[in-house]
Amino acid sequence: MRLMITGGSGLLALNWAVSCRDDHDILLLTHTKCVTLSGVTSLKVDLENKEELDDIIGQWRPDIIVHTAGMTNVDECDEFPERAYYTNVDLVKTMSLIAKKYSIKFVYISSDHIFSGNKSFNTENDKTDTLNVYADSKLLGEKAAESVNKNCLIIRTNFFGWGTSVKPSFSDWVINTIRNREEIKAYTDIFYTPIFIYHLVDIAIKLIKKDCNGVFNIVGDSRISKYEFILSLADRFELDTSLIKKSIYDSKGSNVKRPLDMSLSNALVKKTLRVDFPDLGQSFDELRLQEESGIRSEIQNCLT
Repeated sequence: MRLMITGGSGLLALNWAVSCRDDHDILLLTHTKCVTLSGVTSLKVDLENKEELDDIIGQWRPDIIVHTAGMTNVDECDEFPERAYYTNVDLVKTMSLIAKKYSIKFVYISSDHIFSGNKSFNTENDKTDTLNVYADSKLLGEKAAESVNKNCLIIRTNFFGWGTSVKPSFSDWVINTIRNREEIKAYTDIFYTPIFIYHLVDIAIKLIKKDCNGVFNIVGDSRISKYEFILSLADRFELDTSLIKKSIYDSKGSNVKRPLDMSLSNALVKKTLRVDFPDLGQSFDELRLQEESGIRSEIQNCLT
């Protein structure tokens, strides 16, 4: 298959490309950065230029467009709401429309932030309740994508993997901080269902091949606190867990409301594909093997 991935310099796009490059043709669309990855093509493009986008997509004719580009900083979205809605809604609609024009499968990466946090393991059919501009814009992005293109797969998720030197990932930060002998304050009252990016991609590809449309939660089995995640990750990397200190989230430190329970249910995707998900321990082991094999370094240094 030919995959075009927007947000090409971001965490998800880069790891998606590396995970699929041996089996698929990959084109990463970036905005300001150039990407150098073996077996992957990269192209700088102005996502706000509809004509340029149309020309590129029409010429390259991918089988799938995976739209990972977006404004994801929660505080910045509240500070600059017009920019957030334009990026997370209007551009999504534009990409979905162009995909429809060329009969291309459109995959939109949404978020687990779109609920209030008052319930655990939300399903695809549960009522959404957004608390901030970021969440609202991502939910409206879902609706925008579907409203113009029925050949659209929407993925709600929360993932982890290796980041770049320009923008390290959460797991990068945890590992680097402890290796530098610095303490980490980890929240015991914020919960989510994280999934290793490579497992997320594997499930997404299976849904695409099955020609599934609509909303699917692709998340891990475990509802886990940030503290438990950090502790388990550090343990698997044989790091000093005594540097990890329990902490409670203080909403007074931010003007932006955030859900404290972002856990999602993956029952629908399990039923649809009849698959099981690897546990977090296995995922952390795979993450460590990637560091030892050089994949972490490759991703870390791929931007120019």
